[in-house]
Amino acid sequence: MKGDFLIIYQDKIFDPTFNLATEEFLLENQKKDFKKNLIFVYRNKPSIVCGKNQSIWAEANLRFCRENDISINKRVSGGGTVYHDLGNINFSYFTPRKSEWVSNFGVFNKPIIEFLNALKIKAHSNDRNDILIDNLKISGNAQHLSGDQMISHATLLFNADLQKVSVALNHPWNKVSSSAIQSKKVPVTNINQHGLDISVDEFILFFLDHLKSHFKAQMIFGFDKKSISEINKKVKSKYDQEDWVFGNSPKTSIDLSISFENKPFLVHFDLEKGKVNKINVAPENSQLTEMFNTLLLDEYFKHDSLFQKIEKQNSHIKEKLLDLLMELKL
Repeated sequence: MKGDFLIIYQDKIFDPTFNLATEEFLLENQKKDFKKNLIFVYRNKPSIVCGKNQSIWAEANLRFCRENDISINKRVSGGGTVYHDLGNINFSYFTPRKSEWVSNFGVFNKPIIEFLNALKIKAHSNDRNDILIDNLKISGNAQHLSGDQMISHATLLFNADLQKVSVALNHPWNKVSSSAIQSKKVPVTNINQHGLDISVDEFILFFLDHLKSHFKAQMIFGFDKKSISEINKKVKSKYDQEDWVFGNSPKTSIDLSISFENKPFLVHFDLEKGKVNKINVAPENSQLTEMFNTLLLDEYFKHDSLFQKIEKQNSHIKEKLLDLLMELKL
């Protein structure tokens, strides 16, 4: 992969909404403002990042994420859902849209595999374009095309919290169905579990040095005030909005078992654009159905929205609705 490259290392901001908005900002402004191919390297605090067209309810354990301060986010590209924390490094290539690069993740993985091999890590790619160590995944990738430009981005698990990965990326309900392609669950590992006794900060410095050498690239740290202001506008108008994160979802159906007045029920919810539009309760129970209708119809199927609605209810029903909300595992 040839061209004039500039590396941008985001070393101070770990907010996933900001960094995801930054990717869109760079895609839109690469040719005009930077006039170079770009490589954006950053980390996020604990977060779930879903592909643009995925159903969040099919991909994430929303209650676990809420209770463990793991934010839920969506990116501009398709592909599967991933877990980010400060032990995971994200890197994004911004290049012209060339036919030989579209869906050709090998060309973008090659410098990464060479870097790991130079550290005596026996990394390789598979037919799904993941990067593996001992057949365990350390990196997955996705692309997004926009006009004559494209972004190819990926992750590198260095010392991420793999226990949280396994719980956060598995929904808690009986069954979830949607028209979106669901993420494929595969075993993962951390790079530092394979004989590399350095810190994540040291690893990043080695990684950046390799990229600079490989691409003969210059490097800058972060962005100027004007760019930060433009990126923050994207955060507020899009990446921090329910309509983008939850509303931009395919039709989804959820089945779950609950207990109401010490009796078991199976409840089916249909969601459209993230909001509940149909509820079935089995066996039939008019009181439970009425409560669900009051709480859920035309609302986003997420804890904060429903909790705020409950707070506005009369005190005589508020406690029952709060108990019901707990049963939903949101």
